Amino acid sequence: MPASSWITRPETADDISAVRNINLAAFGTAEEADLEGGSGFTRASLHGIRLSIDVPDEVLLALVSMAGLTPPSGAVRYAPPFGI
Repeated sequence: MPASSWITRPETADDISAVRNINLAAFGTAEEADLEGGSGFTRASLHGIRLSIDVPDEVLLALVSMAGLTPPSGAVRYAPPFGI
């Protein structure tokens, strides 16, 4: 179905529950599934990480896994088959 003909509807409580169950099955812990504020993710732009395409700043995140570690910076480039 082309995206232009996709019909959406308001989210229901059942939708929220179903998505949470999928996330709980996909991630090792409930905290990872919830991605709550204390998850450690920050905006990638704060670390000099960017994409080669325009996306809102809040959707590209970085996780510094070790305190004091400086993550690499630069542009994320996708392989040609992705068409980006």
